[in-house]
Amino acid sequence: MKVAIPSQEENMKSKLDQRFARANCIIIVDTKTNEYQIVRNEQKPNACHKICIQTALKISRLGVTAVITRNCGPKAFWELGAVGIKVFYSAEGTVEEILEKFKYGMLKEAAKANVECERGFKLYN
Repeated sequence: MKVAIPSQEENMKSKLDQRFARANCIIIVDTKTNEYQIVRNEQKPNACHKICIQTALKISRLGVTAVITRNCGPKAFWELGAVGIKVFYSAEGTVEEILEKFKYGMLKEAAKANVECERGFKLYN
């Protein structure tokens, strides 16, 4: 299984980025082999709303079946679901720590978006 984790930096010890589609980069990890690749996010932080679509399509083409993120807005959540990618939420930690929690079943699959705006910061009450 391939898992995508938005990251602040391009390494496994990096902290989780708070955003999904607007993260600096996304680290894609094969959970069977622990091999990973870095996908640089070439979109500008203030890019148009289509960034969710573009990011979901990009990672789906790479075989990703799950995303672990801190925040996921309704557009991104819908787009990920449309291409068969499940969403899991994690509050904090490094990419390595979050991946371990995922492997041990400590993260639950999300049922809905957890933020209301497309910038990924204004949380639902």
